[in-house]
Amino acid sequence: MKKYTIIKIYEPDFGCEGLSDGQQRMDDVVLKDMEGNEVIVQISDAELYAKNLNEGDEYWME
Repeated sequence: MKKYTIIKIYEPDFGCEGLSDGQQRMDDVVLKDMEGNEVIVQISDAELYAKNLNEGDEYWME
């Protein structure tokens, strides 16, 4: 597992169409590792809320 810091969370705007049935809301999340490398990953909005993850928090990922 590798430790990252959450730099920015981008929540998509689906406008008036909303999500399709069964579709899970995914956020683009900018992460920075201990060496300063940045990566953008998609993390479900539900996971971010369930784990109370916000910008500036640590995030562990394989």
